[in-house]
Amino acid sequence: MDITRKHIIISIGGWLLFVAIICGIYFLISNQISNNTLINKYPIIKNLPYNNFLYEIGYRLDSSDKSGKSIELTITAINAMERRQALKEIKALGYNPINYKIEFLDFESEIK
Repeated sequence: MDITRKHIIISIGGWLLFVAIICGIYFLISNQISNNTLINKYPIIKNLPYNNFLYEIGYRLDSSDKSGKSIELTITAINAMERRQALKEIKALGYNPINYKIEFLDFESEIK
């Protein structure tokens, strides 16, 4: 391989590395903007996840919203008392559970 060909390959490799770095920076910035937008729209997520020995309150992007701009709260609790306590905790944090889509995880029906 002659010197010119080596320089071209090195130049292309350097250019690809540069493009990859720029794309990575763009992704990080756009992801941060997206997170800030979610925090502004749903300030409750600054307090999440919330864990104690009875339940866990978390959040995730709402899968039914294809824009990726809304969330749903998740409550992991086994029984009705724990679910009610988690809802009370949301109120204690200063938020109204009615304003959020909530999915209860690890739900076991008490009706047998």
